[in-house]
Amino acid sequence: MDRFFEGQANLRHYDMVKPEEAEQVRDLLEQVPQGYLYYPLVFINGELRIIGSAQYYEILGEVRDLLQA
Repeated sequence: MDRFFEGQANLRHYDMVKPEEAEQVRDLLEQVPQGYLYYPLVFINGELRIIGSAQYYEILGEVRDLLQA
């Protein structure tokens, strides 16, 4: 994605099986509606945008839309 956005986007992956990584994003996980904790979860600018999917072009579209807004 760096190629498309030339450093305008920063992607991070957290493995929720690792307690130390889950702890780092606890505030993000609190946004997930009860009963909808399906991985992967995609947050953009701290906002939950995608649940249960992480298709490259789906994420690319979300980031592009946000940057163009």
